[in-house]
Amino acid sequence: MHRMQLANGINVLSLAVVAVLGATTPARAGQLFAFNYSLPGNGGTPMPVSASGFFATTDLIGASYTITGVWGSWNGSAISGILSPGAFGNNNLLFSTGPLFDINGVGFAVNGSGDDGAGRVNLHYNGTGYTENSVNVGVSPNVAISTATPSPVFFSFSYSMPGFGITPLDVSASGILTAFQTDANTYLASNISGTRNGEKIWVWLLWNDGPTDRASGTRHLYGFPTVPRWRKSHRARMFETL
Repeated sequence: MHRMQLANGINVLSLAVVAVLGATTPARAGQLFAFNYSLPGNGGTPMPVSASGFFATTDLIGASYTITGVWGSWNGSAISGILSPGAFGNNNLLFSTGPLFDINGVGFAVNGSGDDGAGRVNLHYNGTGYTENSVNVGVSPNVAISTATPSPVFFSFSYSMPGFGITPLDVSASGILTAFQTDANTYLASNISGTRNGEKIWVWLLWNDGPTDRASGTRHLYGFPTVPRWRKSHRARMFETL
């Protein structure tokens, strides 16, 4: 028995971790794409960029998907979430044919300097190639994006929490998390089954149903259970019960 750390930061006892043959994408997530790109440095203080990871999107509407989540690494720093549209000039659109982004591009936050020194990154197409929102980043003609089909793994979980406040509510929950591995140390949960206080957990909320990060506008997939919904913190993960 050992503990695995999911992308949501919750330690879960891996009582039975079972690899399942076959491909799947997160339940109700629309689409999942793997991305990889490298950009040269530019100017007097050049900053070459290398990044890879996953984009979660809506289904195709017209000629574009809307990116609703992002995970991976940027210049060795973890990508911590998608930025709300307009937060860094971005509209978060991914197009089905090239160029893959427009001049607004996709914005995401990283645990590092980013393009603006404050951890924000904007990947976009400037008319001649792909670049980021920094004069120190150059232009490249290529960004690799492909449909991701990871195989799921399953984690058993259980927890109990004491009640608090004027109307305390003790909580006890257990069940199974369905997840896929995003890197050597991280799993992204995509579905959940089980019970909370005797009630069936029946749905895992969409990325856009999650709480909003006050600093970056990032919406998170996972949540502690709700009746029907309860925000634990800006890193809370969410599902609904019957």
